[in-house]
Amino acid sequence: MSPRKKKIRSAFAGYTLTPKEDYYQSKKNGITAERVHNDPAYDSFRRHGQEMARISSLAGLIRQGLGREAKVPGKPTVLNRTLRKVLNTDKEHHLGERSFLHAEAAGLRDYPFHPAAAFRDIVKTGYDIRHCPQGKMTTVTLDTVFTEQDIVNHKGADACRLLFIMLQVNLMDNTCTVEKRRTSLLPFSGIGFRQRPIEFTCAQFNHHWRLLAATVVWYHKDKITGKLMPADTAGPLTIVDVHTTHKMLNS
Repeated sequence: MSPRKKKIRSAFAGYTLTPKEDYYQSKKNGITAERVHNDPAYDSFRRHGQEMARISSLAGLIRQGLGREAKVPGKPTVLNRTLRKVLNTDKEHHLGERSFLHAEAAGLRDYPFHPAAAFRDIVKTGYDIRHCPQGKMTTVTLDTVFTEQDIVNHKGADACRLLFIMLQVNLMDNTCTVEKRRTSLLPFSGIGFRQRPIEFTCAQFNHHWRLLAATVVWYHKDKITGKLMPADTAGPLTIVDVHTTHKMLNS
């Protein structure tokens, strides 16, 4: 009578045991990394992964350049989803080959980092943003005399400043520079005065995104010293303008 052959059996979920002479060889079930990298059936999966890597890298760069400046809590999935829509505007290339160099960056305009409020909901006054033809300068002109009705004081603050941040993103080497400008202190006391234009000096690179973000920094009066101190709270940080160079869009 011939001996019965041992059958391959599953010891526990996710593993298979193969019988040997005096032991069982365990093997983990599922897809191997080698198969994912080489199997043509996973080509679409690999292409999606390549694009997600580009999106995550750029999102991290933007959050690092803008988010820390205004103490905004990170919302990576929301920004990644917005950048995915931006990347989808590249109609010149196929999935996996699409690049932000050929995408329409305008989809980032009015993107709010703060989940509770956007800059335009807090600051009611208008402003004009101009880029000089040579691309060396960006000017923000606030077109009104500030009064207490122009800014929604929902933090119970005694004063505030408007903070503008210029983030210049070099899409070729995935780096960025940050430049900040603040208005003078604006007290909530009914006193109105006009602000001077705010100017940013811009580097001349062909593959730049210039993201201009704006927020409000709140100030509270210290009960002991009576000095105005900046509040440790996040403001309504929002990307209010997006500018790209002509050469970049046609590269």
